[in-house]
Amino acid sequence: MFSRRAFLSNAVKYCASLSLTGSSPAVVNVSDPLHTLRLSGAAPVSVPGNFIGLGYEMSSVATPGLLNVDNHRYVNLIKGLGPAGVLRVGGIVANYTRYEPNGTSRAERQNTVITHADLDRFGLFLKTTAWSAIWSVNFAQGGIEDAIVEARAVANALGGQLLALELGNEVENYGRGEKPFRTSPYNYETYRAEYSEWLAAIREAVPGIRLAAPDTASSVEWVERMANDSKGDVQLLTTHYYRGNQKYGTPELLLRPDPPLTNVLVRLRAVAQHCGIP
Repeated sequence: MFSRRAFLSNAVKYCASLSLTGSSPAVVNVSDPLHTLRLSGAAPVSVPGNFIGLGYEMSSVATPGLLNVDNHRYVNLIKGLGPAGVLRVGGIVANYTRYEPNGTSRAERQNTVITHADLDRFGLFLKTTAWSAIWSVNFAQGGIEDAIVEARAVANALGGQLLALELGNEVENYGRGEKPFRTSPYNYETYRAEYSEWLAAIREAVPGIRLAAPDTASSVEWVERMANDSKGDVQLLTTHYYRGNQKYGTPELLLRPDPPLTNVLVRLRAVAQHCGIP
């Protein structure tokens, strides 16, 4: 575990070392929606304006003082990161979350309750910051009818700030662990059939809603297969990456290239270009 102060200190040292060694730092033109990045004299790379993102457990939405326009300091911090980022709400807590429109909000790891008031508050926060959101529904323990009600409510509350809806969190792990959410083995074919059923029902209830999938913990293969099978029913391909397997990250490690990540990105870029899905 390391502190923010240690991370910032190491980041400053890293930037200083670039200057001392004569290496060219990244130069970013922030005047355009597509920022121009140039590294060490190489050809410029276009970075989308909404490239930056933050991830939150679902319980964050049920925490009154957090994603709230009355939290002026936090609103300013989000705005300061960029004019069009993405907030992803989901995480492990999404597997233990339910939507109760007129219920009582709960922000607990294995018992989170999102209400209509929570959605309205979150929607106003997004509009104020001009950021968009990826929203995860409980694919692990919820039901289709619950997902339909929630998807409709989320779409109404977030409006144009809803980038995409996720069905589940790290789905290839659903058949694993001491208390699995699905009967093992839970393979891609089983997941895809279940996903397609949920998707059809949600799309019928909320026409035009965008989907992000498969949201895997690490499986690039599931992302590739989802892309090839999508037929237009997925608008954003998603998977997770943890430097140092979550537990062993350090500032020094985060500031160094990671060959395994490079290999993953090459595969993801290839399938995204082939299928035309970002």
